[in-house]
Amino acid sequence: MLPETHPLARYSAEFCLEYGIWSKHLQRIASRPLSDEEFEVVLGADFGDSEWRKEPGFRKLKCLYCGKSGLWRPILTTPHPDHPASWRYNRPENFVKLCRSCRVRFKGKLERLGEWVWGGRFWALRAWHEHFCQHPDLTWDKEVYPLWPPEFGGTSWEEGSPAVLHSAARVPERALLPLEERRCQIRSFLGYKTSEILGGAQCLLSC
Repeated sequence: MLPETHPLARYSAEFCLEYGIWSKHLQRIASRPLSDEEFEVVLGADFGDSEWRKEPGFRKLKCLYCGKSGLWRPILTTPHPDHPASWRYNRPENFVKLCRSCRVRFKGKLERLGEWVWGGRFWALRAWHEHFCQHPDLTWDKEVYPLWPPEFGGTSWEEGSPAVLHSAARVPERALLPLEERRCQIRSFLGYKTSEILGGAQCLLSC
């Protein structure tokens, strides 16, 4: 959340969400209309923190490929670090959990891993990222679609919907598959041959 000294700190996510369409209520109670930059600060405080990593479902996950302890590795990096819209790079859709060895093993393939585990949610985030690189001040109806423009995603969580209804952090189903099934699917998705051995372990399932 915002520091207590920040001029917008009194508008917490809990307070605003309690009153329905929170951003419209925020606009009403603000002493003046918020600029897009200020509104991005509010969005970032509500939807772009890293607290999702502490949630039990995310915390218990191990390395996506080998099952060992790992860290959440970012996939995309912001081209404009000081831009207030860069909070979207903190979203869980921009991370995969890998141990040190698997980070090296899949160097240069993190985007493909993101596609596999997050599906439409990563595709939508990447579409926004590509526009953000060239047009950092891209505008859309952020009151209804705070994550990214609606045309970049579908209407469901799985399809990458950016609506408030689908903005909560959620563990993707593929990250919960049994280890050997995950390994097999990842290898197939990345185009490895079934007989190829990565890290000394061969896929045990039929791909």
